[in-house]
Amino acid sequence: MKDLLSKKNQVAMKNNNKLKVFLLFLSLSFFFWIIIKLSEVYIYDVKFKVEYTEFPSKLLLQKEPPDEIILTLKTVGFKLLNYSIREKKINFSLANLEKVRKHTYYTVTKSNFKFIQSQFSAETELLNIKPDTLFFEFGKKFSKKVQVTSQAELEFRLGYNVVDKVNVEPSEVSISGPEGIIDSIIEIKTKAKKVTDIFKDFEIKLPLIVPKNVTVKPAEVVIKGKVDKFTQGTFTLPIEVINVPRSVLITTYPKEVKVIYTVPFKDYNKIVAESFKVICDFKETQENELDYLIPKLIDTPDMVYSVRIVPNKIDYLIKE
Repeated sequence: MKDLLSKKNQVAMKNNNKLKVFLLFLSLSFFFWIIIKLSEVYIYDVKFKVEYTEFPSKLLLQKEPPDEIILTLKTVGFKLLNYSIREKKINFSLANLEKVRKHTYYTVTKSNFKFIQSQFSAETELLNIKPDTLFFEFGKKFSKKVQVTSQAELEFRLGYNVVDKVNVEPSEVSISGPEGIIDSIIEIKTKAKKVTDIFKDFEIKLPLIVPKNVTVKPAEVVIKGKVDKFTQGTFTLPIEVINVPRSVLITTYPKEVKVIYTVPFKDYNKIVAESFKVICDFKETQENELDYLIPKLIDTPDMVYSVRIVPNKIDYLIKE
């Protein structure tokens, strides 16, 4: 029984060795077949990314030019395999541009035939270029100044706020580029940035978002502001009704309103009730057919920032 099993194992090992030898020769055959095939010459269309050279002086592209061309190449398989696995770029000269219309230019791609051929080795022959014509939009360089818009998100510590306003320096920047692009730009925005827990004067440098094919000078601005501690104050003030006909007597309900204001802490003691004046315009109420009066502040101290009146509608009674 043992002899029988031993013979079977020997046969199996012999068969495995034969299979390994067969697979080895099959692999070698396939390898040499690939080598032979890649050594043969083929004609094939290959896409190439274009990098343009010799741009016309004093002219700028108005929009993105074609970024690919197709070259018909005659070369060995090894070269074609290389082109298929790596990024392919080709230089293309714009020295032979012709004008079609005001901003439209063209070049016949065959005008670059020798220049493109020179970028390949002797093993590769250039047969054709597609498309046969490339079109470009060129225009003169154009400049102007535009406003800067801040996208800084500022959060102040409780009780603190900016004094006066947040300044952007410079508030305008110079932009230059193709006329068709520059004409459409009305502002340049800063990059977004969030700053929290602000309780003292600040200066924040922010880069600008620069549109494609546009030059911006300067490329960054400074967002700055003076910060102070703020407090809230309240006065109860009488209401004065104006533009009331002489034959009419008006009684308001209530007769007084609260003026609630915010002021820098250092200026709190400088604010007096006489610095405010509240009126209601009876003529405005009649013209808008309202059944109430609208209180408005006509006098407010310069150092006060936010002000509100409570209530913001006043009932009234007419006595003739």
